[in-house]
Parts: sequence; C-alpha cells; structure tokens
Amino acid sequence: MVSISSIEPLLGFLGTITGLIRAFMSWEQAGPNVTVSALAAGIYEAMITTAAGLIIAIPLYLCYNYFMSRIKVTANELTNHAIQLLEVIAEMNKDGRR
Repeated sequence: MVSISSIEPLLGFLGTITGLIRAFMSWEQAGPNVTVSALAAGIYEAMITTAAGLIIAIPLYLCYNYFMSRIKVTANELTNHAIQLLEVIAEMNKDGRR
C-alpha cells in the first residue's frame, strides 16, 4: 500500500509531463497557426493523469496513516502489558513464589 501511494502521484506527474510535451510538440508543429484545439489533447492528458494519480494516492495514503496509527496504539498496549507482566514476575520472585 505504501509503495502504491508513494509511486502513484509520480506516475500522475509523469503523465503531466508527457501531456505537456505533447501539447508543446503540437504547438511547435502548428507554428504561428496554433489553436487551442491543437494544444487541448496534450493538456487534457496532463490533467487526467495528474487527477488519476491523486485520486488513487490520497485514499491509500489516508488508509496507510490509519493503519500505522492503529499499529502504534497496539504496540504501546503490548508494551504496557509486557511491563505489567514483568512487574508481576519480579514481585513473585521477590516474595519467593514461583
């Protein structure tokens, strides 16, 4: 999950760059006769890939953070229980009980 949420925005940005390259190539080919429609396909590609990358990455990142916080809470609870167990064992050894 972490890999996908980390890589997906980069793939979206890669699409942004390829879309803009495509738009500028169209502009170069059209020269002074450039029109919005000549640039639109590349700009559309750039915007769609950016949006797709963020649409995928944002929920995954939120899930990742949720699960990481749950893991930290559980780890702290386990640590506290382990400390309590060690205290009970130490008390039993101090009193000579086994």
